[in-house]
Amino acid sequence: MSTEKLAREFLVGEGYMLADIQDDKVSLAHVPLLITHCTPASMLHKGVQAVMTLLEHEVASKSAETLAAAVMRRVNPLTDLMEHSAEVVQYMAMDTRKAVMVMYSTWEEFRDKMQKVADATKEELMRVVEETREEIHKAVRGAKDTLADGDGWADIDVVMTMPLSEGLHLTWPP
Repeated sequence: MSTEKLAREFLVGEGYMLADIQDDKVSLAHVPLLITHCTPASMLHKGVQAVMTLLEHEVASKSAETLAAAVMRRVNPLTDLMEHSAEVVQYMAMDTRKAVMVMYSTWEEFRDKMQKVADATKEELMRVVEETREEIHKAVRGAKDTLADGDGWADIDVVMTMPLSEGLHLTWPP
């Protein structure tokens, strides 16, 4: 008998093993007694071989179960550790994402405030430059009028150039 299934079929077919209690150990223990007392000598070898096949299969199954249990005892802590590590990495990734979002929003706020300051400063500088230009125009007109009234210097044009920002120049007279 080469397989456990064939051995069971043989013993059930010969009547040495009940079909409904095949997995019962008591039943398997009584089969050799039945075979030795009730089997003719020509069938005795075949019956014993069938019982031995069943016993080998049962021992192999128990050994495989024991080995699987031993492997699981060793693997379980590793899987627990890997699961814990995965959770820690996931929490770290979530915290890192939160930190990046906070930093990004902080930099956006900082950029917006800096832009507002730059715009306000630019407007203030433009206003001051315009006021200064008007004052210079008034001063030059007053000086020109004074020169024209006084000693004949009115024929000389006073040209004054003042550099402003970004390529703008203030030139007098306009």
